[in-house]
Amino acid sequence: MIIGIGLDLCDVSRFADKGVCERFSRRWFSECEREYVKGRGCFTQTVAGIFAAKEAVLKAFGLPLFAVPMNEISVEHDEDGAPYIRLSGKALEVSRVRGSPDIYISITHEAGIAAAVCVLECR
Repeated sequence: MIIGIGLDLCDVSRFADKGVCERFSRRWFSECEREYVKGRGCFTQTVAGIFAAKEAVLKAFGLPLFAVPMNEISVEHDEDGAPYIRLSGKALEVSRVRGSPDIYISITHEAGIAAAVCVLECR
């Protein structure tokens, strides 16, 4: 049964000046995400997609921005490059309270916009 859906759009240009800001990176992104971004050619596009995915996850759980530390929602990638979500800390606690749903995420980019959708499913 689907228990939550979240959608977010993010203007890629928002992140044009954030690449050198270590404080911003550590606050918003997990170490795994920071490493992934370093290896990508389209830095701002990648960061915007990850950011949109995090917000989509929050919306799917029905949480406001800053309800959990954003670096506790980690967008990671499997061997084929498909994104998935790994939760830790307070974000993981929230998930457990809601029945530990499966989390599905999709991210796309087009014309300076990154978009992400998240679906939560309990069996």
